[in-house]
Amino acid sequence: MVGVDAAAVTVCWQAHLRRFDLEHTIRFTQQVWGWTRPRLRLPAAADRWT
Repeated sequence: MVGVDAAAVTVCWQAHLRRFDLEHTIRFTQQVWGWTRPRLRLPAAADRWT
């Protein structure tokens, strides 16, 4: 990119890494807590998921 200083690139890269960390922390926490599992309330739904 022409005309962009190194400080601006560094700030953008740090913001990207911070967002990446937050999104994956939330995703992995939801998996640990079981929030991503399907909620099977009917026997027919359980049959479809097995």
